[in-house]
Amino acid sequence: MTIRQELVKEAAAVANDRGDRAWMGSVSTGVVNIPNKPGKVYVTDLNGNVMEAWNSNVPAVPALPIFVKLINGRLQVTEQLHAFQDYQYPNVGPHHTLHEWNGAGSDIVRIWGDALMMWDAVPIPNTLTFTLFHQVYNGTTWIADGTETVNLTSHVPTSNTRYVLISINTSGTTVITNGTAVASPAITDIPAVPTGNKALWAVKLIHGQTTLTYNPAQSDFTDLRWSGAEGSGGGSGTVLDTGSTTAGHLAVWNGTNDHTIKDGGAVPTGDVVGPAGAVNNHVAFFDSTTGKLIKDSGLSLSGSNTGDQTLPVKASGAEINIGTDDAKFATPKAIADSRLASGPASATDSHLAVFDGTTGKLLKDGGAVPTSHLYIDQAGGTSPTYGTLSGSRNSTNTTFTVSAGAYTSGNLAVYLNGQLLAQTNDWHETTPASGTFDFVIPPSSTDIIIAVYGSLATGGGSVSSTLISDNFNRTNAAGVGMPQVGDMPLTINGVSTDWGINSNHLYPIGTGGELYIVWGTGTARYTFTATITTMTTEGGILVRCSSDGNNNFLVYFNKPGSTKYTLYERSGGGYSYLVSGSTQTPTSGDVVEVKVSETRIQVIVNSIAEIDYMSAEFCENTLVGFRASNGDVSGRFDDLSVVKA
Repeated sequence: MTIRQELVKEAAAVANDRGDRAWMGSVSTGVVNIPNKPGKVYVTDLNGNVMEAWNSNVPAVPALPIFVKLINGRLQVTEQLHAFQDYQYPNVGPHHTLHEWNGAGSDIVRIWGDALMMWDAVPIPNTLTFTLFHQVYNGTTWIADGTETVNLTSHVPTSNTRYVLISINTSGTTVITNGTAVASPAITDIPAVPTGNKALWAVKLIHGQTTLTYNPAQSDFTDLRWSGAEGSGGGSGTVLDTGSTTAGHLAVWNGTNDHTIKDGGAVPTGDVVGPAGAVNNHVAFFDSTTGKLIKDSGLSLSGSNTGDQTLPVKASGAEINIGTDDAKFATPKAIADSRLASGPASATDSHLAVFDGTTGKLLKDGGAVPTSHLYIDQAGGTSPTYGTLSGSRNSTNTTFTVSAGAYTSGNLAVYLNGQLLAQTNDWHETTPASGTFDFVIPPSSTDIIIAVYGSLATGGGSVSSTLISDNFNRTNAAGVGMPQVGDMPLTINGVSTDWGINSNHLYPIGTGGELYIVWGTGTARYTFTATITTMTTEGGILVRCSSDGNNNFLVYFNKPGSTKYTLYERSGGGYSYLVSGSTQTPTSGDVVEVKVSETRIQVIVNSIAEIDYMSAEFCENTLVGFRASNGDVSGRFDDLSVVKA
């Protein structure tokens, strides 16, 4: 050793009385003991210089970290290097200012580099082994104190190249995790950190490798100690750079692996100023028109909407039909579901509008009104009509004459104050050829009378007037409510809430005895139509029903013991079987049509005739409806229609 080297080391020893850091033996050859010189060993300093030193204190282990010091002019190995070995009092309170070199400290302490480089890795020359200095503080004591020899021989891949991850668990145990061997691994191929562990090093191992390299020019080691990488079970957590960066630029994630970053470009510039405080997750609004000030809007982005503002609500087809809601918007589907019809691009004034196709949604120009047309005569009131109904409304006169001077027998419908009257009970034909008819009770001067007769089809035909119509498209409720056409229904053998609305269908609610719901038709001639959306074994359709329910005809669905539609008659007591259908088994979704005249009852299901029964019984009864019994409330009914025949 030169005099200069001795002077430098002696000066270093003065600065730190423990001596200088070095490695035991020659790092390049691995030789420790000097031949023929008992008690002397080779040591390698931090600059790679190999020197001779006396050793009587430390095991002669190649590459063991040690301290060397000039004592009485001789270089001696003084002790083994242990990280944190002076930090023996973890429970001592903070008093760092006493030891700081800033003019105020009364007890300045010099800190070794090892204290700042915990978990240092030192390769042992010419091997696949390295020494790991470690010490873990578990909150009360230091554990895993000292050094550990880590051998990676068994982790060298049989082909290609892999990264091996070195991590430490909370107990201070070192964990080695193999990565996947690939041709040219990138840092993204470093294995994920095991759950709860801390990442220390990643070591690159190549097939056939026999020694580890760790120097400034070339290294197999990637330092992960300062990455903050912790295992969470969902990824490596290691934050690594993947390329060159520019000072002052933003760091952004590279891909979706959550552990590599890249240069994200320059930091955006701007001069927007926010408020002194804001509520977390509230949306920022501009404050005034400068574009430079923002404020807390008071609105969040939580919930099912994209803001706290209430979004417009879609209207249903039924709501479009009602036409009273001014807050909802109509979608094409809702319009299609409604009863609204679309007309042509243009039409001739005063021409008839007729359906275009069978959808019930399209109209077209039907040409000029034919000579034989529909008449609407009125006595009293202000509605536009084709003609005036002649006759005095003085509480004495009962005879009135239509404006056309004649009508076809059975073709006249008479309304009093908007209510369709029953022929025979309320009025009767006098002389159709002369256009006259008589009221049973003389109308008063305040009554409004409307007579409808004639035909829209050239060549004659009768008027088909809708008496009752209800699609039941309204809010679920106990109780049925008003139909679109006709009067409020009545319940027999129960209360009004024995029937209700469910999912835009009529259904029975009560569970005891017989449940009747009926509507008045005012006539003995009509066609009843309904859809049985959910079939029931104890349900049926009532026709010619009396107000007490004791006299009626019942079209029974799935009567126990039968698999066909059946017709029963009730006369003051129990039901009597009359006749069964010939073809179809009652099924959910069936459309049932019952045609009733003074002498005949016909049942048609899905356009197929099932029952044709002749009877003049109970013609004076004009109620129609549905029956449920014996607690069977499973039935659902829809699209009720009663049309005057």
